[in-house]
Amino acid sequence: GKYGIQDIKQALRELNAANINSYALAIEAQARYYLPQMFGHNHYEILTSPQELLKSLAKLYEKIKHQ
Repeated sequence: GKYGIQDIKQALRELNAANINSYALAIEAQARYYLPQMFGHNHYEILTSPQELLKSLAKLYEKIKHQ
């Protein structure tokens, strides 16, 4: 619920203050309702099947590698 979302947002603020980046991957259609609220734009990805996980992790690795 909304308290869970607020708890995650606070934890993410604390990570950000400690210069720790976060990124979420979800394999759940309902994630489209709560991940944007918690992680903001470009800090999450919603997968439609577990088979997409490897491709998504490779893409994330490339993104991190170029930072």
